[in-house]
Amino acid sequence: MRYKICLTVFISSLLIAIPQNSFTCGGSEDPYDYYTSFFSNSAGTSKVYKPFYYTALLTFYDDWAQDSSGYENDRIVQEWEDYTKSSQAAVVQLVYKSGKEDIVRLKESVTESKPLPKFLSGNAAANSLIRNKNIEAVSYLAFAKKFEPVIINDVWTDNKTDSILLNNYIAEANAAFTKASDPFLKSKWAFQRCKLSFYNNRYNDCIRWYDDYFTDANTAAVNQLALSYKGGSQYRLGIKSGAAYSFSKAFPLSGNNKKDNFLGFLWATDFCNAANIPTYTAQCKNNPEKANMLALFALYGTSYKLETLRSVYELNPSSA
Repeated sequence: MRYKICLTVFISSLLIAIPQNSFTCGGSEDPYDYYTSFFSNSAGTSKVYKPFYYTALLTFYDDWAQDSSGYENDRIVQEWEDYTKSSQAAVVQLVYKSGKEDIVRLKESVTESKPLPKFLSGNAAANSLIRNKNIEAVSYLAFAKKFEPVIINDVWTDNKTDSILLNNYIAEANAAFTKASDPFLKSKWAFQRCKLSFYNNRYNDCIRWYDDYFTDANTAAVNQLALSYKGGSQYRLGIKSGAAYSFSKAFPLSGNNKKDNFLGFLWATDFCNAANIPTYTAQCKNNPEKANMLALFALYGTSYKLETLRSVYELNPSSA
């Protein structure tokens, strides 16, 4: 009986002495054994693809929010930097962090030469708009801040909204779009009417207004955002293949919205059901578009995707 006790103690001591990770996360001769899909961090150094390193088991790794990476990939900020000839910090403070009252006071500074609110005092972007008496740009910012409380953050949750109020905002955006002569601001008004119509369940209007103004040649940062609302409208109308096409086109246009666009693509393709590939890719107008959609189909899951990768490379060797 005593030898059994000694044997038990010996085995227990041996197990304690051996590091636990020698059974689980130890080194391997296979450099790819840790990845759950073909898309690993060896695919590139850009942080914009980080959410897709572990697509199948993301919840067990780093459920990384792209917003936490800062504004270096935010094209909206970059455009306002160029427009106001100011810094990233100034634009972020003005466009994203200013309150409704701050922008109202800024508008008064432009139209009535009143002093800037304390929050924007010394802000180079705000002072640029004042210096150039750019009432159009300030009016746009005031409009965007005005309807923020009405918009629901979770666009996929059915919530009751004030449809009459939203229709008034849509009419205001339409009127401003018609009058706008500045291409920078005209694109933004075009985006706002797409966004507002989506939130007000006017899905056909959202699709029509996107198609009426935005084209593949339009390089405005809001093109991608408007296109994602078009995709959402198509999905809500049951046009899943069209929604998948829209989300696949929106995906490469932005560095900081890839995760959102891919989520829309997942829903529109029944979680990348391979049976949808022939009919969905038939919508693509050229090889780069087809390569991009194929890559998105392959991005989900853990099955072997080498042939799909080869097809992507054949269609577009420069695909990111």
